[in-house]
Formats: sequence, C-alpha cells, structure tokens
Amino acid sequence: MFCHKRPLKPFNSSSEKSRAGDITTSYFFRVQGEYDAVMNMIKRAMKYVPTVSKAYYQILAKGQNQHFFGEPFVISKTTALQEFNNVFIGHLEKYEENFDVSEIIVKMLVPNPKNGSGGRSMINANKIWKIISSNSKTNCMYSAAVLSINKTNHRG
Repeated sequence: MFCHKRPLKPFNSSSEKSRAGDITTSYFFRVQGEYDAVMNMIKRAMKYVPTVSKAYYQILAKGQNQHFFGEPFVISKTTALQEFNNVFIGHLEKYEENFDVSEIIVKMLVPNPKNGSGGRSMINANKIWKIISSNSKTNCMYSAAVLSINKTNHRG
C-alpha cells in the first residue's frame, strides 16, 4: 500500500563545507505530474530533510529550460515551501500549461556558529547578488565592484 504521508526519499544527496565552516547539504528528488502532485511530492521531500535549529533552507526546481529556479535561503522549511510555491505559481502562469518540473533540490545550510554573522552575510549577499556557488567569492565581489563603479546608474 502506497502512503502519501511518508517522506519522499532522495535519489542522491551531497554535503559541502565552505572555507568559513558553513555546511550545505543538498537533497535531490525526482518529481512528476501536475501542480498539485508536484507540490505534494515537495511536501513529502521536506519531511525527509532534517529540521535543524539555526539552519536555512532553499528549494530549487528544474524547469522547462533545464535550468533550476527558486528563491534564496530562508530561515525555516515552512517559509521555504511558501516561497517556492509562489515562484512555482509564477512559472506556471508565465508558461501556461506547457511547464513541467522533473527534479527538485532541497538545500539545508547550517552556518558555522563560530562565525559572528551566523551565516547571515552569505544569505543577504545571495539575496542581492544571486551567488551561484557558495564556494565562489568572485560573483559577489565582481557584482559589488560593478555596482560601485556604475552607482549613478543604479540608484533605487
């Protein structure tokens, strides 16, 4: 008997430790179906991912063009699910009925408590500059340099 309440098991997982000691664990899940079926599978996937105090969570999905989309890290699994749901609905509206999701990644970032910011610096930088790799220092630095050089063009 198949139970939809059971956690969905990932087909792969990986863990990385940054130079600062932050640990990012990625869980890879295959999903299929319409919006409701995919969201139920994501909820089941979130049950598999451990709940850790002072951790940040992110949900990414592989969409139409084989690129991943999602929101930056947030403070809880519930917030990550809500944020992803909003982005997913936006993609469905944009691409109408021709939009499929085949894979999701749930990431969990556990900041090194010895770092005074507790991971917040990386989280805030990711929100502003969309850091592709947490190991890459050049994305953030390059964006900051370009922004400061062209500051008259970027007034908000």
